[in-house]
Amino acid sequence: PTSPLREVDDIRACASLLTHETDAVITAYESDKNPYFNMVEQKANGFYERVCAPSSEVTGRQLAPKVYAMNASIYVWHRRTLASSLWANPRIQLHVMPRERSIDIDHPIDFEFVELLMKRKGLA
Repeated sequence: PTSPLREVDDIRACASLLTHETDAVITAYESDKNPYFNMVEQKANGFYERVCAPSSEVTGRQLAPKVYAMNASIYVWHRRTLASSLWANPRIQLHVMPRERSIDIDHPIDFEFVELLMKRKGLA
């Protein structure tokens, strides 16, 4: 698996969040980057702007709306939700996981980091 640090309790928590009123449950961690404060994108004119413009000026990341980075660790949904795009279903719940269990192995350095964490926990 590319998210090897998830735990059984994370899966149980996600399953408990899936109700008849909920379409899907995803996992994420509290992001240290915030599109309202310290993330930019290049516009068609070649200049850069914040990804999201806040409704009032944000002078610090801690004052910006709280955002979460999806960690691709666990997805739980109803069969009816599978018939459409996940994001076409607005009733999504979130299970917040700690950063140290939210590492997704996409690059060799990610693997090395997970290996280090597992050794510290006596799992490797």
